[in-house]
Amino acid sequence: MIPNISPFKAISLIAKRSLPKYGKGVGYYFYETTKGFYFQSWENMCAHYARVENSPVQTYVYQPRNITDPEVEELGETKIEQDLKSVESYKFINTFHDTAAAQALGTYGHRVISYNLYSKAFKTTDYHYHDQFNDTVHADYTYDIGMTGTAPQIRDNPVDFDNLGVSDYAESMVSLYPTTQFLHDDDSGSFGTDVADDGKFEGIRNAQRMQINAGTTIEMTVPGQTQIMPGLIIDFEIRPVETEGVTADKKNYDPQYSGRYVITKVRHRITKQDYKMVFECKKDSVREPLLGKKTLTFEGTANNENAQYIQLNKLNTGGR
Repeated sequence: MIPNISPFKAISLIAKRSLPKYGKGVGYYFYETTKGFYFQSWENMCAHYARVENSPVQTYVYQPRNITDPEVEELGETKIEQDLKSVESYKFINTFHDTAAAQALGTYGHRVISYNLYSKAFKTTDYHYHDQFNDTVHADYTYDIGMTGTAPQIRDNPVDFDNLGVSDYAESMVSLYPTTQFLHDDDSGSFGTDVADDGKFEGIRNAQRMQINAGTTIEMTVPGQTQIMPGLIIDFEIRPVETEGVTADKKNYDPQYSGRYVITKVRHRITKQDYKMVFECKKDSVREPLLGKKTLTFEGTANNENAQYIQLNKLNTGGR
C-alpha cells in the first residue's frame, strides 16, 4: 500500500526503479493493449530472457500495392498476405540527428553523484555510451549476431582537438541522486540492491530511456491487423535512396533505417470502406554499423578563433 498516491502513479514510481531478472537494463514500461495491461522492460520487448530475439509479428515493405510478386507466390504466400505487408505511407518523426540535445540529456555521457543520507557518504559514477552499449539488448539485436553485433546510432570518433568522443564528456549532464539505506528496514538502496550501485543504475536508466526517446522513430500507415499491439517487434525493409535501388555494396535495403522496430503506439481506423492502422515504432540501434572509417585523431578544422588558438597552443607545447 502506498498512501496518497493513485495506483497508476504508484506503478510509474515502481517502474523507474525496477530491475529485470534477465538483462542489465534499468526501468520498466507500463502500458495497455487490447489484451490487458503490461509491465515489462525494453529488453524483454526485444528478446526473451535478454538472449533470444523476439520474432517479428509482421514484416513490412514499402512497395506498390495490387502487384503480385511471382517469387513470393512460389513460396505459397497469397495476394492478401502480400498486401498486408505493404506500407501505404511512412514518415520519420525522429532520426537521432539532434546530437546536441541528446548530449545535454545524458544519452552519451552522464555523471551521477549519489549522496547517502544515512552514512553521509557520496560516490561519483560516470556513464559511457559506447563502453556500455553492448551491456544491454537493443531493438536490432538477434541471437546469431550476439550482443556485439548491435551497432550504436552514433560513431565514437573524436569530435574535437582533445581527441574525445561524445561519450567521453561525462559532465554533459550531472545529477545529484539522494539515496539511503534502511528506509524500509533493509540495507538496500533505491533499486533494491547495494546502495553503492544507485548511481550506476540511475545513469543506465536515464541513458536507456533517452536512447529510446531520441532513437529512430517512424510513423506508418498500413492495412489493419488486430494482432498488432504495442510492445511487439516488426521488421521494416526500407529501400535505399540510391538511384539504382541498391547501395554501393549491393544491398537492396537501407543498412541503418531498415531492420527491427518496437511498436510503441497504435491507432486503429475502421470505416465502412476499409480498415487501416497507424502506428509508431522505435529503435535504439542501427541494423549495420554506420559507414565511415574509425579514426583515433580529430580530423576537422577549427570553426572559430578560440578553437584555432587552442590548436596552436597544443602544437607549441608539444601536444600537452
